Amino acid sequence: MHILITGGTGTVGRRLVNHAIHNGHTVTVVSRQPYKPASLPAKINFAQWDSKTAAGWGHRLESV
Repeated sequence: MHILITGGTGTVGRRLVNHAIHNGHTVTVVSRQPYKPASLPAKINFAQWDSKTAAGWGHRLESV
């Protein structure tokens, strides 16, 4: 399953990401941070969010 997680760079989000990856899911994290933090697994997809629009990540909703 392909899962999109908003807030995936926060304390709870990072645990959710790791749990999903551990269970074999594909994960896309949407975050306001302009880079993928080193604390996230290398095999996730990452999309930046400007916190105002769906620009840059909204199209990903079709595949999750």
